[in-house]
Amino acid sequence: MSELEMHLWIVSTGALCAVAAAIPGTFLVLRRMSLMGDAISHAVLPGLVLAFLLAGSRNAVAMFVGAAAVTASELTPAAPALAALVRTLRRVQHELFNLGSILATTPERVHPRQARITEEDVAALERDIDSANAVLEPLRSFVLPGGSRLSVELHICRTVCRRAERLLVAAARQERIDPVNLRYLNRLSDALFVWSRWANVQLGVPEVLWSPNESASAQSQGAR
Repeated sequence: MSELEMHLWIVSTGALCAVAAAIPGTFLVLRRMSLMGDAISHAVLPGLVLAFLLAGSRNAVAMFVGAAAVTASELTPAAPALAALVRTLRRVQHELFNLGSILATTPERVHPRQARITEEDVAALERDIDSANAVLEPLRSFVLPGGSRLSVELHICRTVCRRAERLLVAAARQERIDPVNLRYLNRLSDALFVWSRWANVQLGVPEVLWSPNESASAQSQGAR
């Protein structure tokens, strides 16, 4: 199965699921059971992860960033500071589409006014990183994805973004690619990591730090 066929299969499956979900969704709203509907909506993320793993899509960063933005928006009433993160993630989605547009166009066909990644986009990410880092404690251990759902989703975004960066580095060895595109993905993956920590701070949730002694082998040795 080609990559295009795989993508069409995933989109078709998603469309069928959306149509099927409309029926119980309407029922839940009419029965004033919208909280259950909200819980069902959160099941979308594992589906996105599964679709990504099955398809190996190289264009998934914007999709996962969008999922994180939705989660952040839902949590904004409890943590108003997350509204700024929602706006930033929406901006990043637009920038990622600009990146995709320029990468999908051969250099000789690029229009002078075509949307693209610029040094200002990279600088904006740097400012975002510095702003979020200002409220974070210095890292003294590796951080495990956890604490809050939003933090985990941002870690997923970071992982997918880092994969896209590696793919672009490989492509740059064979194609002519503006280095600013590589710098953007590099800064974005770092920003997503910082935002994952920042989100936990805003939600009042402690970070999950790596502890080598929590492994099964370490605990077994300690019990002897």
